[in-house]
Amino acid sequence: MKYFISIALTMVLGLTQAQSLVGQMERESILLGERNALKFTLTMPINPAELPEFSALKAVKMSNKKEKDSVDVEVLDVQLDAAELTLYITAWDSGVVVIPPFALNQSGTLLSEATMFRVEFPQVDENGEILDIYEVSFDIPLFQDFTEKYWWLLDLILVLLFAAGLVLVLRVKDDIQEIIEPEIVIPSEEKALHDLEQLYRKGQFETNAQKLHFAEFSDILRGYIASRYQVVTFEKTTFELINALRLKSVPIEQREFVEELLSISDMIKFSKATTDETEMLRLKDTAVHFIGLSTRWVENEAIKQKGESENA
Repeated sequence: MKYFISIALTMVLGLTQAQSLVGQMERESILLGERNALKFTLTMPINPAELPEFSALKAVKMSNKKEKDSVDVEVLDVQLDAAELTLYITAWDSGVVVIPPFALNQSGTLLSEATMFRVEFPQVDENGEILDIYEVSFDIPLFQDFTEKYWWLLDLILVLLFAAGLVLVLRVKDDIQEIIEPEIVIPSEEKALHDLEQLYRKGQFETNAQKLHFAEFSDILRGYIASRYQVVTFEKTTFELINALRLKSVPIEQREFVEELLSISDMIKFSKATTDETEMLRLKDTAVHFIGLSTRWVENEAIKQKGESENA
C-alpha cells in the first residue's frame, strides 16, 4: 500500500511541476559557427538524470515560403545548476532562425518556448580574408576544399552503394524463399506473451537492472498496443497514448490497465524509484490479463462490425 501511495504522490507532483521556460540568447545576432549561450531560468530544480542527451536542435529558418527550411543548431555543451540551464550552441546556416518549443526532460513536463535569433556570415576584406571572427567552435575553418571537408561523405556513399547491392541480392533471395516457403505471421498477442516470458526469464529483479527491465517491458507493451489497436505509439507520452486509445473508443478498463503498466514503467525508467520482485511479477500477470482482455474485445468488435455490414 505504501508503494502505491508513493507512486500516486510522485505522479501528482510530476503533473504539477510543469514549467514553460523562456530561453535567452547572449546576443540576438551571432556569426556563422560562433559559440553562443542559450540560457533558461528555472523556477524549480531539474534532476540532471532527466535531461536528454542533446546533440542537435531542429530549428526553422524564417522565410515567406510555405515549406520552411530546417537548420541543425548544434549543442556543444550543457551546464545545469539549481537556478539555470545553459545550452552552448552554434549554427552553420545563416538567416533568422527559430528554435521551436522542445521538451527539456524525458517525461516531457518541462517545455521551452520558441527562441529566435539571427545567424550572419562573417565580414571579409578585399582579399576574401575573414574579419573579426572569434570563438569559432572547434576551430573549424569556414572555407575548405570539398573533398577535404566531405571526404567522409564520399566514403559513406561508397558504403551505401555496397549496402544497397547487398540488400538487392538478399531481397531476391528472400523473394525466392517466400515462393518456396510462405512467411508465417505470428499474431500480436502471441508475440507479446512470448516476449514477456523471455524478458522475465532474464531475472532482472535487482535494483541496478530494473531500468533496463522496464525499458524492455514498456517496449513490448507499446508494440502490442500499436498492433492491436492500430495507433501510433512512437514518441508518445503515456498521457498522449491513453488519449489516443480513448479516441479509438477503447473501453476504460483496458485504458486503466495501460495507464497503470506504462506509468509504473516510466517511473522506474526516468527516476530513482525502484520496486521488488513480487511487484514485478504482479505487473507481468497484469500485462498478461490485459493482453487477453484486449484480444477478446478486438475480436468481438470485428464480429460485430461484420454483422452490421451484412445486415446493411
